[in-house]
Amino acid sequence: MALGTLGFNRGLVGASRYNRCLSAEGHDEYFDTVASMTIVGRAARGGRACRGPVERWGHDGMPDLRIRPRRGTRSLNVAFLLVALLAACSPVSDAPPLVETPAPATIDALLQGAVDTGAVPGIVAAVVDAESTLYTGAFGLQSVETRRPMEPDSIFRMMSMTKPVASVAAMMLYEEGAFGLDDPIADYVPAEASRHVISAFDMEQGTYELVPPDSLVTIRQALTHTSGAGYDFSSPELARLRDVTGDDPGQFPLLYQPGLRWNYSVSTDRLSDMVEAISGTNFATFVRMRIFEPLGMEDTFWSVPPPKIDRVVTTHERQDDGSLVETANPDVLEGPARGRSGLFSTAPDYARFLQMLLRNGEGPTGRLLAPETVALMRENHIGDLTVVTQVGVDPRLSRPFPVNAGVDTFGLGFQIAERALPGMRAEGSYSWSGLYNTHFWVDPARGIAGILLTQLLPFYDDRVMALYADYEAHVNEVFGE
Repeated sequence: MALGTLGFNRGLVGASRYNRCLSAEGHDEYFDTVASMTIVGRAARGGRACRGPVERWGHDGMPDLRIRPRRGTRSLNVAFLLVALLAACSPVSDAPPLVETPAPATIDALLQGAVDTGAVPGIVAAVVDAESTLYTGAFGLQSVETRRPMEPDSIFRMMSMTKPVASVAAMMLYEEGAFGLDDPIADYVPAEASRHVISAFDMEQGTYELVPPDSLVTIRQALTHTSGAGYDFSSPELARLRDVTGDDPGQFPLLYQPGLRWNYSVSTDRLSDMVEAISGTNFATFVRMRIFEPLGMEDTFWSVPPPKIDRVVTTHERQDDGSLVETANPDVLEGPARGRSGLFSTAPDYARFLQMLLRNGEGPTGRLLAPETVALMRENHIGDLTVVTQVGVDPRLSRPFPVNAGVDTFGLGFQIAERALPGMRAEGSYSWSGLYNTHFWVDPARGIAGILLTQLLPFYDDRVMALYADYEAHVNEVFGE
């Protein structure tokens, strides 16, 4: 018989007892869920694994439409997989249910609990090592209004998690000898030669005075956010300038002299401009051909294809009372292909990108970066400077960030952990995040990378960040040794 994909249908503790599997073949299948245990879901009729979405039914025989079971997968060793396959093929009466080992279930419980308590409406998480996926979980709803459940391949706005991708694209050209890290960007993007520095700013009028830069912004400074540029959501001056002019922050003058301090910025856009100028190819095409296609990232793009629009997660905003307000997706989701933000992607796709970094630049079909280049990107490139707390101008959009400000440094596209965080990432780990609370970290010492994806504002929301810390601690406890 054709087995298809073996999955785990996860029940909620203390919830309805019977699950109804809406199978791919169009007929109903039922299986029992023990209150405090996760079992392999096999149909009560035919002994097959459930291969469709699951609807929960109560003891009273009525469907419970409020609750969806947890969904998640994790890697299995060969022996366990053989046992699971045999159980799926056997009649229900001939074999007892298989119970997962408890460790990944603690991650399930944490993430499902975040949904149950209203911390997030939906979430996808993944853990990988260099060669395999150790854990994937999808919980809650992709759209609250339509009650569409979150899936492992739901599509997220990655926002600033675009920046590491752009940094890798630039470093590919660096490897080819196209530029030096301390070359001025103006050598490749001539308009940058005329960018000056704000020396005085009138907040009331939104006017300013300029001075020439002491030196031109270098490619290394653009990669490390020491260019002197800023962001309108984390700089009161640039927010005021945006309100007065209506211009994109990428067009604004510098806030600081280049190299003076770390300041989160739009300077990664200059990298994508440079990639286009050097390669003679538009940035989206370059990244697709050189990164996405070699890594098999088929669900990553700046413009979502119409057939995939229904997989995009809706966004939510936290209110003062802690509740969440949803914003429906527009009919078209597309934007300019630029280095600072805008990518849409999935947990499995972004995990492939992180696995390439864990393999020191090796992709599934060939090498994208040399090992020494990946090592270079993971080094501190800002000297005695550290990352500095960025205060959100609008607390509905962003809270202060990043974690470990005043201690961590910055590499070529990533924040670098300068000391270990107890129970969490090791020294030398690297990470970054996106505005809608998409997060990742890579821990080379443990050989793992973790991803946590939501679509919720404000950035660094207190409840999301508490969940992120708990998730990382759980991951390290389960997979990090």
